[in-house]
Amino acid sequence: EYAFSGCHNLQLITLPTSVTSIGNFAFSWCSNLQSITIPPSVTSIDNCTFASCSNLQSIQIPSNVTFIGNSAFSCCVNLKSIAFPTSVTSIGNSAFSRCNHLQSITIPTSVTSIGDSVFSDCSNLQSIDVESNNLNYVSKDGILFTKNCEVLLCFPAAHQFSTFIIPTSVTSIGNSAFSFCSKLHSITIPTSVTSICDYAFYGCSNLQSIIIPTSVTSIGDSAFSRCYNLRSIDVESNNLNYVSINGIL
Repeated sequence: EYAFSGCHNLQLITLPTSVTSIGNFAFSWCSNLQSITIPPSVTSIDNCTFASCSNLQSIQIPSNVTFIGNSAFSCCVNLKSIAFPTSVTSIGNSAFSRCNHLQSITIPTSVTSIGDSVFSDCSNLQSIDVESNNLNYVSKDGILFTKNCEVLLCFPAAHQFSTFIIPTSVTSIGNSAFSFCSKLHSITIPTSVTSICDYAFYGCSNLQSIIIPTSVTSIGDSAFSRCYNLRSIDVESNNLNYVSINGIL
């Protein structure tokens, strides 16, 4: 852990095939690291391994890696592309958050677990695609859902839609699902939705109003925080859990 953390002058590193794991924060804050070769002997990339490697532009994940840890590549602001091997089954919380140059990403069939806020604040991310045979997740119009479309997991921050109607199959809006979607002006929440999770609309700076339907029984922490242009939150009159007074929730 922290083996090369904060080595700001390190630009390139090649790991030998004897290395089987890379610990937490191993290359974090290596701000000038541009290239790293990871051998196929590595089977996991742990928490915050490459966090804040701000000059890292691309990385090839070895074919034997099954797990990508929490915040493994968070704040890699110049990371332009990443290819997941078919060995990857789990992607941890905030694994690629604030990777501002990522434009698209493809989730392979093998992935069975995706954590919270994985692609939060990826300001140029336009679409998330999921391979068709994945049994746990699906992409509709570049938006990430659980397979049955009951949970909306991530609406890419740079998605082409400025207005969006959430499908009626959705019962839960996931953690940070719409966070930092600054292009989004209007959103319609259907009566199928029962929960709005933490940070769901955090940083939606152009969202002006929202209506909470009767069906919603749970609203998470900071769900509408930093929505600087949000003028009102209205709640339908028959909601048993929430009320709006003068547009205040």
